[in-house]
Amino acid sequence: MERDGWANARDVKAVYEAMCSNRECRLDDNDETEGPYCVADVQGAVTKMRLQRPLRHVKSETPATAPHVTEAQLEVSMQCAPTAQIQAAALAVPKYEVQELEEAEEEREKEEEEEESGNSLEPEDVWSPLEDALTELGYDIYTTAQVLQSGRLPEDIVNLVATKVDRTAGRLRPMLEAQCKSILPRILKVIEAIKIELERQRLAQLAIQKADEVEKERLLILERQFEKEALAVKLQMIGRCCAGYQWIKVEGGYCCSAGGHYVSDAML
Repeated sequence: MERDGWANARDVKAVYEAMCSNRECRLDDNDETEGPYCVADVQGAVTKMRLQRPLRHVKSETPATAPHVTEAQLEVSMQCAPTAQIQAAALAVPKYEVQELEEAEEEREKEEEEEESGNSLEPEDVWSPLEDALTELGYDIYTTAQVLQSGRLPEDIVNLVATKVDRTAGRLRPMLEAQCKSILPRILKVIEAIKIELERQRLAQLAIQKADEVEKERLLILERQFEKEALAVKLQMIGRCCAGYQWIKVEGGYCCSAGGHYVSDAML
């Protein structure tokens, strides 16, 4: 800009606030609560800013040669501007753009303050806030590894860490992304340890299952042996067949050696 002291977003904000103030005063004078901006609101705000920010060539001239520019003359020069152009310029700056400019200016001022103060962060100062931010945003160890491997931290992580350490996101991002290379091996080591532990637990479970199967088989053999011995005891209690022949084991029961008598397992 050709005016000394011009501050871009801050002065745009000041002009906008002056427009709002002019409009509110006008509405109060007319006993109104709502209404659009008018050319006078814009002219008054811009005139006030021009009076606060004189042109460089006017300010740099010597007192002997510099023409005397009064506030009234500046107001007249503003009134001579085409009202359609002033009104179009006022309507062409929506509120959200003014807000964006204001936020950008605030971030720039904060960065300048950090540079002037020399209060810089060490890499280890951001690791703990980064861990907290990842936890708060729902990142587990596996998604954290994916983010670190990409080398580019998402905006939500950077903004949250910047809030925690009271720094601007733009200046903090390079430090955080530089930390990714040193943090990633530790994360991968933890993941590898988790994999080893899960494999150990899996093998232990298989061993337990195999032991259970062996025990079941042993018990089944013992049960069969017990049943066989119990049947033998029953046969001894019965004794030989009525013809005096010994019992011989056949399918489903016993038959006497002569083949004339039969007793089933169910009967026994």
